[in-house]
Formats: sequence, structure tokens, C-alpha cells
Amino acid sequence: THKNEPSAVLECSYQPVGEVYRSQADSFEHWLTERYCLYSVNKTGQVFRGEIDHLPWALQPAEAEFLKNSMAEGIGVSLTSKPEALHFSKELRVRAWLLEKLK
Repeated sequence: THKNEPSAVLECSYQPVGEVYRSQADSFEHWLTERYCLYSVNKTGQVFRGEIDHLPWALQPAEAEFLKNSMAEGIGVSLTSKPEALHFSKELRVRAWLLEKLK
């Protein structure tokens, strides 16, 4: 939780329910997971971009039971429904570069 921001709670259990696979190009899973940069915004609205590098995700279909989830309530979103897509990955090693200020 950031200083002076409301707290959030996530209480759930999850597990993989299928075999490991790699997402196919042009698939929804590929769009969700194969990102090679990240963005951040500071308090003044300045946008930063950082390059990242990693191997393709080793994904598994997953299931979860959400008991409490207030993660998005701070922005006015209630997450009460079951996710339409849920994936599990044991690990992903990532190499990241320093953030650069965008103009």
C-alpha cells in the first residue's frame, strides 16, 4: 500500500489445473503475458518506460477461490465476479533496465 492510500486485501487460494504450455502468437494469452516493457507514472504525471527481457511464460490453466478481494476498490472498481481467464506460472526470471523518462 502506498503512503496515504487505502489498504487492500486479497485472500484467495489457487492452483494449476492443466499441463504447462506456451502461448501461441496472436492468442489472448500471448497478448496478456508477452510484454517486454513496463510503464510507470510519478505524482506529477510524468510517464516512465522500462525495457524488460524474459523467456516466454510457461503457463498452466488455473482455478482460484476468492474469499476477499478489495485490490481495485481504491479506484472505484469492485472485483466480485470470477475471472474469465486465469493462468499459473511457477516462475519467470526477468531482466530489467532502468526507467527512462518519456517526453
